[in-house]
Amino acid sequence: MTEMKAATGGRLSARLTSHPMPVGAVDTGSVLFAEYYTYQTPGASKFVLSKGSAAYQVFHDEAETLWRDAKQYEL
Repeated sequence: MTEMKAATGGRLSARLTSHPMPVGAVDTGSVLFAEYYTYQTPGASKFVLSKGSAAYQVFHDEAETLWRDAKQYEL
C-alpha cells in the first residue's frame, strides 16, 4: 500500500480493527463499491450503491463508524 500511495500520489490511508469485517467497502463519495467476504462464491456478492440511495447511506454510516474506531496504520 505504501508503494501504491507513492506511485499514484493519491490520498491513501489504512486503519486496523479487531472488529470482524464481513464486508469490504470503498466509498468514492458518489458511489460505494462493496463485497461480502463471508460465503463468497467466485464472481458473486459484489455490488455498487449510488449516493442518495437508502442502502448507500446504511453501508456508508457503518463504514464511517468502523473507520473512526479503528487504529491508524502509518503508510
